[in-house]
This record gives sequence, C-alpha cells and structure tokens, in this order.
Amino acid sequence: MRVASEPVALALDLGTTRVKVGVVDSDGRLSRVRAVDSPPTLGTGLVRNGDPEAWREVTLALVRELDLELGRELPIGLSSQRSSFLFVDRATGAAASPLVSWQDRTAAPWCQAHHAAAARVSALSGLVLSPHYVGPKLAQRFELDPSLRAACAGGATVVRTLDAWIQTALEPCEDARNDPSCAARTDLSCAARTALVDFARRDYSDELLELFGVPRIALAPLAPSVEPRARRVRAHVADQAAAALAVLGESPGGALISLGTGGFVLVATGAEPVVRPPYLGAPVLARDAQHARYVLEGTINGGGATADRFARPPTRWPIADPTPDEFCMPDENGWGAPFWRAERSLRFSGATRVGTHADLRRVVVEGLCFRAAAILADLSLGRPVTRVALAGGLAHDPFVPRALVAILERPIELVGGFEAGLAAAGRLAAGLEPRESDPPVQVEPALADDWLRAKYERWRGWVATLD
Repeated sequence: MRVASEPVALALDLGTTRVKVGVVDSDGRLSRVRAVDSPPTLGTGLVRNGDPEAWREVTLALVRELDLELGRELPIGLSSQRSSFLFVDRATGAAASPLVSWQDRTAAPWCQAHHAAAARVSALSGLVLSPHYVGPKLAQRFELDPSLRAACAGGATVVRTLDAWIQTALEPCEDARNDPSCAARTDLSCAARTALVDFARRDYSDELLELFGVPRIALAPLAPSVEPRARRVRAHVADQAAAALAVLGESPGGALISLGTGGFVLVATGAEPVVRPPYLGAPVLARDAQHARYVLEGTINGGGATADRFARPPTRWPIADPTPDEFCMPDENGWGAPFWRAERSLRFSGATRVGTHADLRRVVVEGLCFRAAAILADLSLGRPVTRVALAGGLAHDPFVPRALVAILERPIELVGGFEAGLAAAGRLAAGLEPRESDPPVQVEPALADDWLRAKYERWRGWVATLD
C-alpha cells in the first residue's frame, strides 16, 4: 500500500516579476503555489532601484500564510534573482540604501573607464565586465562616495545581495554577530554574479576585490547551497541555477533554454568550470567547498514581458509569414551575450509593414527564439549537446516550442510546469534530488514550418549589420 505523501519543505522564489512560494511534498511534488507581484523596480535612464523593506514584507507575508495553513514551519528552499543588492547597517540590520536592481546600469562609466581589466575579470569570474553586476556598481559608488567605502571597510555597513537580505528575515535572531545559525550568508551560484568570485576556486577573489575596491568584511560569507542543519533556509540557489537543476540535474551534456522575464541558454558542463568569452561560466550548485556543478550561459536581456507589451499570449502562428522582412533584437535591458552592449535596447528592423499589435508580438517572440538558437549554436561548438529542454513562462505559449524545433531542426523537450525552478529549490531543502521526475513532452519539427528556419538565417544577416 502506497504511503500518502506529506509536506516536507517550502519553496520560495524571489523573481524580478513575481515572488512565489509553494509546498513540496515527500514525492517531490509542488503544490499550493502562491504568487504576488514583486515590489516595483523604479527609475529612469540607467537607474533601477527598489524598496528592500517591501521585499521583506511581501516575502514574509507569503511564507507566514503557508506556515499558518500547514500549522508548522517547514524548511525553506530559496531561489533568487541574481545581482540585485543593497547596503545594510550592520548594527541594526536595517536597510541603508534602496535595493539596486540587476537591471541598474549606473556603473557603465566605470566599466568603460576600466575596459583594460575586462579580460582578467572574465578569466577569474567567468563573467564579462558589465554594469549589471555588483562589483562594478560598488566600485562606481565607492569612487563617488569614499565615506561609504570607509564604512564598509570598518564593518559599520555591509553589502547584501537580495537572497542574503531575505534569508536573514526568514531566520531572525537577537544577536546575528554571535549566532552563526542566523547570520547572513549566500551560496556560490548567487555570489558568482557579484563578479567578485573566482568561480573555479569557489571563493571571493582577492584580485577582484582589489580591482573593484570592495572590502571582504562587507560581504556575506559563502555557504554550501544545501545546509541540512541550517535554522530554516536549508537550500539556497540562484533562480537560473534552480531552473537548470530542475531540468538538467547535475550531469553534463544537456542544454536548457529558459524564456521568462529574461532569457537564458544553459549548457551543463558538470564538475568542469568552463570559461568561453564572450559567454559566461556559472556555478549552479555547491554542495560543499570542494565540489560544484557548472554551466556555460548565454543571456538574453528581454523576455515575456517585452512581448506582452504588444499583445497578450498566445502568439498567433501564421499560415504564411505576413512580415518576412520584419526582424527584432528583443533585448530591452542592454543587449546580452555575445554582444554585451549595455547601452542598447529593443530594436526592430525598421520596415513599416507591421500593422497590428499581434504581429509585433510575434516578431518579438521570433526574435527571442532566434536569439536562443544562435546562442545554443555557439555554446555547442566542440561540446555536443545530448538533449535540449525548454522551460519558463514563454514555454507555455504554443508558438515558442514549435518555433524552436523549426529553427533548431531537432526535437526539444518541454519540461515541467511554470514553476520547475521553484520546485527544485524546495526539493533541495527537503534533501531530495532537484531534477523533475515527470517525463518531458517531446516536441518534433514539422515540415510545414520550414519558413521560420529560412527567416532565422535572414535574421542572422540583419543582426550582422547592426552597429
């Protein structure tokens, strides 16, 4: 007789668009998912800030709701957006600045002035020198306000990424200085996006700390991604790391195309930390200080929200392409890999025949699929990909899997529900394997869809002409 499953962990995701929480049972299934809009990111030009106290209030309210419903507190698996941070008063634990979003690009002048360091930053961190990351943002702020750096060097002010800020809210205590069980911490997959980590050595880099002028004392210490003895947050990973673990597991060879608020293409390299500029190397899990799992990553700084501004889903699949010469570069928050043009935004081909909002949505979604296919082709060079999986909110727009199999000319796997990464974080907290157990849906190419493959080649030609 099968024993009924029971709740064993909560799963929490701090997304740019939504904050979500759910319950994982002993079979690894996710249920009771609650979601609210994330606190807004505000600002104009290069500035993008949020309210850190609002993030704490929203998150704690969702967790308390499930605690009350379940009648007890369960371990939490936390996944979080990367590269968003704030300054915190060490004595009081109060926020001492707005939450600086990963979308903020105020450090662009610093990156331009220190372009000569780009190759070394890439070799150590696996990242490009970009204003999206914490290190350059700190360097810019410290140069403008030396007293802020002095406060960080003296220990009065500390730097906390969003995951560490929320973790301390979930594990409150009277004296965090002397009680390690509730002191702020982060994991390798989250910390790696500060550009302050030597990702092969799995620790903050003295050389990078010196380059950006960041005192080590100001940073949250690195902890294993899974901590069974932690007070409450027993798993701690970045959002894209959680998605990769849910779909690809910990083995090398698979590829994940994740299309949500942003787009990511991840190729699992297993225990091998790979650097391949202008793409990114990223850790996705560090079970201890000696062992980690890595991916190669290409980013697309646009996604479902970009398409939704033109028309709501689903995207209409035309019998024949009504806009064969309309193309889109869908990255609206600076062009991502392999271009790394932080000053660029959403761009159409300039033709004037697109006349409906639905057509504009389709051209944007085509651009997202074209970008993902081009990145996957680059990341696959010299590293055969055994399977390609698709996840994220846009994966449930029927146009997207159909388009990708047409462009790639190979089957893909449509994996899990909307919350695969959320479930993976909860499974890790429960001591379960993070990978989805449900079999994926296989999507096969259709001969009638050859027109999109031909359009992809024309899109690549158009992109090559962009300055």
